[in-house]
Amino acid sequence: MRPQFDARTRRSLIAAAAVLSIWLTIVAAPAATHADSQGAAIPFSLETHQLRAGSTLHVRGRLATERADTGLTLLFRPRRANAWMPVAATTVGRDGRFEFATRLFRSGALQVQRTEARAAAEAATATQTVAPAPVGVPVVVTGALTAPTRRLDVVAHGALVVRGALRPGLVGRTVALQVATHAGWRSVTRARTDRFGRFALRVARLRPGSAPARLRFAGDRTNAGATLALGRANVYRTAVASWYGPGFYGRLLGCGGRLGTAQLGVAHKTLPCGTKVTVRYHGRSIGVRVIDRGPYIAGREFDLTAATARALRFSGFGPVLVTQ
Repeated sequence: MRPQFDARTRRSLIAAAAVLSIWLTIVAAPAATHADSQGAAIPFSLETHQLRAGSTLHVRGRLATERADTGLTLLFRPRRANAWMPVAATTVGRDGRFEFATRLFRSGALQVQRTEARAAAEAATATQTVAPAPVGVPVVVTGALTAPTRRLDVVAHGALVVRGALRPGLVGRTVALQVATHAGWRSVTRARTDRFGRFALRVARLRPGSAPARLRFAGDRTNAGATLALGRANVYRTAVASWYGPGFYGRLLGCGGRLGTAQLGVAHKTLPCGTKVTVRYHGRSIGVRVIDRGPYIAGREFDLTAATARALRFSGFGPVLVTQ
């Protein structure tokens, strides 16, 4: 005897069967994972996380369970950008190891993906582009400063000149020429780079003195800051000097100690003891300190010790260039 159902009960049973059929279809279908659609990021190591612009960066890793010859792609995303771009490709070796070598000119982030996963992402529809997940290992690229042309030894009222380039060659970046002071580094002039990254710095009417100098790029949206040591900047004036030694060896010095045959230094009537003076004579220069008092002959401002005079190949008396 067949059970009898009214029309209302029959409709309810049909609806329940349809829902059960849809649920079974969903359970039976394979689950789509994040890695299937976008590709799983592969762990790797960097030899450094900070490098100069244009330097080669080596990226290494190992996939012990991956088959040999599996294609891998190194992806780079510039700082403040959303899009990832391929910058290098390689394959997994027999031992599961892989390595990339690429040159970077901007700061950003890196990640490694299987090449087929990347290809699948690029084949996605234009209406919904599939891209790697917004993660990665950060890399900081510093601007590289060069200064092949520099004139840092000048006579008072002359001009210090430094010409060079900032790499990468970006236009409109500010490069400063700085000198060291007791309060820290002080910028004496600035210049902007042209479209090739070149700059020219010039500063005139400086007072006599000597101080370490450097170039400084503060950084921008895509590159970290950079500095380049230039050595000492020396601004000279002319002074009349003589030298002394024989007959004075072993005598007490005005600033303490005794004069020896190899003693470097100068004598001056008023400069504080220990003041550093750079003396230049016929293309040779030496940095020494005030160690004695004198000279006491009219018309002479500095007395060089015999060792200082020998280093400069100076004899008798006459004009020299000094930074004090």
